Amino acid sequence: MFQTTKQRGNLAEKVAMTFLKKRGYVVISRNYQFRGGEIDIISFDPKRQEIAFQEVRSRWLGEEEDFYNPLFTTPEDSVNSVKLRKIEKTAWRFLEKESSIWEPYFRDIAPYAFPDWRIDLLSVTVLQRARKIKIKHYKYITI
Repeated sequence: MFQTTKQRGNLAEKVAMTFLKKRGYVVISRNYQFRGGEIDIISFDPKRQEIAFQEVRSRWLGEEEDFYNPLFTTPEDSVNSVKLRKIEKTAWRFLEKESSIWEPYFRDIAPYAFPDWRIDLLSVTVLQRARKIKIKHYKYITI
């Protein structure tokens, strides 16, 4: 069904967005790119009054038993310090250049100030045969 890496990635991002929306997040941008960096989802977290820059990583498994295999690498295993630095640089660029997108969520912020923000990771594991999806949401990921 979803044969290419791009198709699988798009489905994982859609699943992640649905997950976030059910938890009250407001998605304000998707696939934001700047000079070699990309952020999969940018959302507003109304509970914490923060912008969340979210990386989505996924793994597709044929059998549920694969998930419990000690050699299984999780989606979060694929995120390293180089990727996090790119996300951070891209996040700063978004805050500096795209204020028209995020300012409506922060009416009380001082002029020329940035809102609170963080980097999150959404790990999506798709168990194809069982037709199950497991999602883990890690907040405040740092280098």
